[in-house]
Amino acid sequence: MRKKNLLPWLVIAAQVFLYGHFWYGADKTTTDFPAFHATGLLWKSGEQAYDLENQCRVEKQVNPAQPCLPFAHPPILLPAMALASDSDFVASYWRWTMLTTCILCLCLIPIYFLSRDSAVAVQSILFYPAIFGLWMGQDNALVLLSVCLFVWLLKINKDFLAGAALALGAVKPQLILVLAIPLIFCRVKAFLGFVAAGLLLLLFSVLLIGIEGLKGIVSMMTLMSKIQGFGVWPEGMYNVTGILARSGLNHFWSWAVFVLAIVFICILWRRKGLNFATISIAIILSVFTAPHVHLWDLSLLIIPLLPLHRLAPIVGSLIIIATFPFPLTYTVAYAMMLTLAILHYRRLDEGWPATP
Repeated sequence: MRKKNLLPWLVIAAQVFLYGHFWYGADKTTTDFPAFHATGLLWKSGEQAYDLENQCRVEKQVNPAQPCLPFAHPPILLPAMALASDSDFVASYWRWTMLTTCILCLCLIPIYFLSRDSAVAVQSILFYPAIFGLWMGQDNALVLLSVCLFVWLLKINKDFLAGAALALGAVKPQLILVLAIPLIFCRVKAFLGFVAAGLLLLLFSVLLIGIEGLKGIVSMMTLMSKIQGFGVWPEGMYNVTGILARSGLNHFWSWAVFVLAIVFICILWRRKGLNFATISIAIILSVFTAPHVHLWDLSLLIIPLLPLHRLAPIVGSLIIIATFPFPLTYTVAYAMMLTLAILHYRRLDEGWPATP
């Protein structure tokens, strides 16, 4: 019995070692962190942080060969980005990723209360897309924490706090809006919590960057919505946009699919209410239909994986790792999302099942 209980922790320790080995040796300049680093330095120096020319100028100092990547995330984390960033790029990278690692570790709290299994909780935050996001210097850990808290607080009927927690994920609004808007039709109190927290974050943003900075964000989001150039790489996305881009079709239609997904979730939650199955389906649709989704955004699939089996998070990781170097990885990711959606659709009337 002791060996059986020890085995999951040995597997976890092996993963941590392997992840750490590859992470330490990776080229930090080819990550997405140059965009975070540039924006943090610009804000710290008092320059307009959301001016594309300013961002590209600073980014090119790190790696002139890399395409300029616009940083259009809301400025919630700007103070932390500025605190982590200085003239030493590599040291700045490690400071920033240690912060995001701490945020990812905070996800253990809601995931444990959802699963009631400490080994499953730790294995969940080791889900490969979540770790890949850390390597890339992304802020997906905050979005994952936001959604995990949202699901857990809804489960224990803390609706207002659940909505407020969801607003924390506004650094990637395209993923959060799919979950927030349908709350109007089933949990109004949660929606009000989302709006209240969102307004506070908007005020905080204005205090950080001013109205001109907000205009700069809108301008860059408009540019990125066209998904052309500037390192956005639509062909590498794991969503409808990726399917359209790889097929040579107009990616504009991904916005129509995105709106349809929101309408579908509104109807689903209105008719079936909120439980693990209906929320999981919404998360899957959010990842699949949001206009801008890369591998690290698939970390949200941790939640739909939770109630299926104790081994589901590690099996999901192994499948993605095995196919990641090949074009097959997109088909596998879509198949995983479809499978999860079907499994949860069959559980629509089961309420909040205990995670095995």
